Amino acid sequence: MEIIKNILIIIGIFFFLSLGVFFLLKSGENKKQKLKQINEATDSINEINQELDDLLEILEEINEPLEQVAGFIDKVNNKIF
Repeated sequence: MEIIKNILIIIGIFFFLSLGVFFLLKSGENKKQKLKQINEATDSINEINQELDDLLEILEEINEPLEQVAGFIDKVNNKIF
């Protein structure tokens, strides 16, 4: 009876040990997937940021001619009204 009890304890130890290893491996895979998603989101944000920087440069180039046109329109409005 004592031998059966010891064998069951050893089997239980191995079962829970293998179960713990399984959960550790599974959590490592989940961590890798989440890290991959975070990196993809970061790359997407950096790409959008670069596009916005390019757009800002274009708008800054257009700003001066638009201010000149707005000044001309203001002069015309002041003369008419």
